[in-house]
Parts: sequence; structure tokens; C-alpha cells
Amino acid sequence: MSIIGLCHYKIGGTDGVSLEMDKWKRALERLGHTVHLCGGDLGTSDGYLIEELYHHREDAQRMAKNMFYELGDYPDGAALERDILDLSHVIEEKLIAFIDDKQIDLLIPNNIWSIGANPAAAIAFADVVRDLHVPAIGHHHDFCWESFRGMHTTCPEAQRIIDKYLPPVDPLISHVVINSFAKEELREKHDVSAAIVPNVFDFSGPDWKIDGCNRDFRSEIGVGENDVLVLQATRIVSRKGIELAIDLVEKLSQPEFRDQIMRSGLYDGRGFNEESRIVLVLAGYSEDPKEEYLKKLREKAMRAGV
Repeated sequence: MSIIGLCHYKIGGTDGVSLEMDKWKRALERLGHTVHLCGGDLGTSDGYLIEELYHHREDAQRMAKNMFYELGDYPDGAALERDILDLSHVIEEKLIAFIDDKQIDLLIPNNIWSIGANPAAAIAFADVVRDLHVPAIGHHHDFCWESFRGMHTTCPEAQRIIDKYLPPVDPLISHVVINSFAKEELREKHDVSAAIVPNVFDFSGPDWKIDGCNRDFRSEIGVGENDVLVLQATRIVSRKGIELAIDLVEKLSQPEFRDQIMRSGLYDGRGFNEESRIVLVLAGYSEDPKEEYLKKLREKAMRAGV
């Protein structure tokens, strides 16, 4: 059996990648493998900390911004590339220490080779795979080309990094994506073949219960006990199509549908009356530094009365 390093910019969070990593860890351990988590921020998980992996560090954010938005903090692309390579060397040394310490014989980096939020990490992982001959599975949940309007390659050096490392092509590296659309895009853009492992949800798990931690949730966000919550439990990015959730809530709020809900009541036996509201809750965070998509959603919600 293998000793596997599951790696990401951050672990132990409530974001989709962290949750999927937890599922992969449990599944791999049930198969008899040993799994160690590694990230730039550990959240609530036990794991191996490499702080320079974290994509919300000031240096990582600066490099990503200058690669994908505007080359404004460096005199030219060569200076940007030098800065990225300097950080990649630091990450590489610490990643090698992780591999040696835990005797890792398979790496599974999540999104590190796909979204470019910390370009130095992408280089470091690819170089370690090449130099140590450690096989890897690149688990790509998202891609840099799926992100925000206004993103573009700022210089030839940035394009070179993207072409070589997002994702890298190496006989030691296999690739996994979460749907057929991503598989086809990866093939078309980079001539890279990938397996599909969709995100899953364990419906056999216990029901969520009201407890001391969440009991005051409704009052804290200003929602009444008889209001209906429509939860958009994703990050606020345009490819999630969140405007459709606004359309849904607008439709449900029309008199004919409200009347149906008032007659039938809510699924858990609570009543629904004239004062009850149907509220859309955006539980995720916006990754767009300019929050352009979030602003458009707010404007659409205001027009729709949501």
C-alpha cells in the first residue's frame, strides 16, 4: 500500500476542495493506504504545515495578480518570474522535507496545478516530482481559465509558467477532473488526458441537528423562524450561475407559489404566513478582488425584490 500526501493551499476548511480532500482521505484509508494532509493553512485538520503554500499570503496574491491581471508591482516580466522562482525554491525545500519525513510515495496536489492562485507552488510541486521521481495525481477541481472576467496573461514569462505548469505534463503525473466538461477543456487546451472522479455527497450520514453552535443562526443573520432559507452553498464565482438562484427565489415569492406554501406548510411542520419571507443566503465568499460578479448579483436581487 502507498503512503500518500494530499496537498492543497489550505486544508481543514469548509470550502469544497477541503471537503473533497477529507472524503478522499477516508476512502484511501479504507483501501489500506496511509494518508497525510499538507497545506499552507491547516484550519481544523491535523496536517503538515508549509506556510508558503497558502494562496492568501501577500506574496502569493501579488504574484498571481501580476500574472493574471496587471503587471504593476514589477518592472518587467523577468522580475516577476524571479520572484516566483525564489518562492518556489522555498516551497520545494519544505515539500522535500515533508516527503522525507512521512516517506511519501504518491503526491496528490489539489488545484495547485490548475488555478494558479500560488504559481510558485505549481512550479515547486512539478520540480519535486521530476527531481525525486515521485508519482503524482493532479486533482483539478477548477482551472485558471474558468475564473474572472478581466483575467489575462500579463507578459510572456507569465504565459510560459501557465503553459509549463498549469498543469504540467510529465509521465509521472496523472490527472483527475470532476466532470466531463473539464475533461474536454483540458484535452482541448493542453492536450492532456484526465480521468473523471465527480464530487460526491454522503446521503447516508446523520441529519444535521440544531445545537448550541447553530441555534442562534437565524437571529444572527436577521431571518425569522418561519422564513424559508434558500442556500447557495458555493463560492461567489460566475461559473456557479448564482443568478439562477435569484430567479428561483423571485419565482417562489410570487403570490401563487406563496399561497401553495401557506396551504401546505413547510417540510418540517412549521407554518408559513403572510409575514414569512423567502430569503436567498449566499454562504460562500467572493474570490474576485474587484467583486464585479457579486455587485451584479446584488443589483439583480434588488431589481427582483429578492
